[in-house]
Amino acid sequence: MELADKKASDAAGLTDGAGVTAGGARRRRRCNPAIILGSLGFALGLISLIFAIYAATVARKGLTAANSGGGTGAVLSTDPRRGPAGAAFDGGLFAGSGYFAPMRPMKYSRSDFRASPVGNDIYLTGGLTNEAAPIPGDANSTVAKPTGRAIPNLVRYDTYTGAARELAPMPEPRTRHAAAVYGNNIYIMGGLTDVSDPDKHDPAGTVLVYDVTKGTWSTLPGRLTTPRTDACATAIDGKIYLMGGWAANYSAQLGGEVLDLKTGAWSPLPDGMIKRGDCECAALDDCVFVVGGWGPEDFSNVSECYHPSKGAWSRRADMPRPRGDFAAELLPGGRVLVLGGESGLPGKQGSNEHAMHHVDLYDFGDDVWTRKAPLPEARFRFDAAHVDQRVYVYGGQPTCTNSPKDNEALGRQPCVKVALDSTYVFLDIDHPNTYLYTKQ
Repeated sequence: MELADKKASDAAGLTDGAGVTAGGARRRRRCNPAIILGSLGFALGLISLIFAIYAATVARKGLTAANSGGGTGAVLSTDPRRGPAGAAFDGGLFAGSGYFAPMRPMKYSRSDFRASPVGNDIYLTGGLTNEAAPIPGDANSTVAKPTGRAIPNLVRYDTYTGAARELAPMPEPRTRHAAAVYGNNIYIMGGLTDVSDPDKHDPAGTVLVYDVTKGTWSTLPGRLTTPRTDACATAIDGKIYLMGGWAANYSAQLGGEVLDLKTGAWSPLPDGMIKRGDCECAALDDCVFVVGGWGPEDFSNVSECYHPSKGAWSRRADMPRPRGDFAAELLPGGRVLVLGGESGLPGKQGSNEHAMHHVDLYDFGDDVWTRKAPLPEARFRFDAAHVDQRVYVYGGQPTCTNSPKDNEALGRQPCVKVALDSTYVFLDIDHPNTYLYTKQ
């Protein structure tokens, strides 16, 4: 943090990297979070190495024993497709690993925003809130509305000190938008600028760009081929891919389109994607990975790849469970961590607004999903960001409903009124790809 930023943070009553709080007569020193997390990372890395050596040794011995007819009922293998004769695949050996540590809450509750990592910082853009709190760029920030309000603000979170700082707000409010990072620029696409009328769904077609280096906003001259909300975006080789979403007035679920950053032109992608909204995506080599969402008639667990080099689509392994409005973060080694999300009641097609605890890890190389430790608080309509072997989780909404009938029956409240301000960081050992087979 630069000196000017530090003074501004102190003036706002924030805690700096040494744990010094402004606004009080006494100044106390605390342990630097960066040192704690760094030490924890070293310990986890050492444990990971021990696990890797052990798992590889046991896997080789187990597979050899099983193939020679001497198995003991459970066998380890590094291949999720090739197990011993008579044995059934039983998932990843390290299923359920990882844990969530609570972090400092956000300044105010919010949902339907985006979290974009750049360097060691995470930038939260826009979203939906119902809090009567002073928010930069929000003329109605002291008024709580039943439907909530879209906000234009930009907050930078320093993952090493834990300090949060309000930066220059967007030129206009955005919520339920897509975001992608390319270089030092954050691209904001689509979404809603106004939610005061719940019966109005008029997506924005413009693209806002935040230059992290200069600290300024601009608007690209080109417009989306199809304005949309609830889409996802990722960048590969100078192009931004915008996938899925809902057209105006929920008239259609959408496929994909691509922005060429050199020409500034948008163009539609070839057909082949299962059209859906509320999905998430990530860039995996020559694959724009699209997963989950709502479409065509219910929550989906479908995973697909768009291959830019071929201009074609392919299917990948389905998620363990359908979901929409979740968070998905790209991790090193071609892996994607999927957290939380929205689902319906079992056996009731079309029901929604039920938050999920579930966390699953997708491995692109093995094309397999592995269950991870669950979220401490179920949530959906939130976002997460990966920085330096840690995944930070922000805000969202718990189980709720916007239906008065459900309110009367179940005692729930409209979603925006119960939005979360809590944050967590997910930590896990980088386990080797080892899978369990059990004999019948």
